[in-house]
Amino acid sequence: VFPSIGKALEGTYIVEHGSVEVYDEVDSYIVRNETVYTAGKDCFVKTKADEGKLVRVGVPIVTISEGGKEEASNTYTTLIETLDKAAVPTEDGLSKNAGYVSYKVDGAETVLNHDSIAKMKRETLEKYAAARLVKAAGGKCAKSEPLFKIVENGDWWLVYYVDSKTIE
Repeated sequence: VFPSIGKALEGTYIVEHGSVEVYDEVDSYIVRNETVYTAGKDCFVKTKADEGKLVRVGVPIVTISEGGKEEASNTYTTLIETLDKAAVPTEDGLSKNAGYVSYKVDGAETVLNHDSIAKMKRETLEKYAAARLVKAAGGKCAKSEPLFKIVENGDWWLVYYVDSKTIE
């Protein structure tokens, strides 16, 4: 068994037997750090890594070649605005962080993350948790269209809200 070293190797985990006791039932949300990669130029994109695959840094996720389209599709206009500077433009299709590959984006990646959960209001969390998933661009793509996302292979957070009576 080789553990993950500096995000260079794919991680291996040992599951331990145990039990879970239910004290209260609550609606909860899993929050994780996710990075969306966008087309750094107009290009033609073909997926290389399988959806859900655990990858290390520097692995080719998509192949990018010449021959894109000049304008972003209406499907991605709102996503591009929401992601803004948080998205990582790529012209080589390589992952810059380790994690799980996804070809679905929703725009919540910039809001639902470790840095925001402590201050997040319930209404904001519910709004972004209900965001509609959109398949990332493939084939002919315009600059800034989302190509893929990497869900970090690290800590994930379970967020839930309880009323003051439940806490007592």
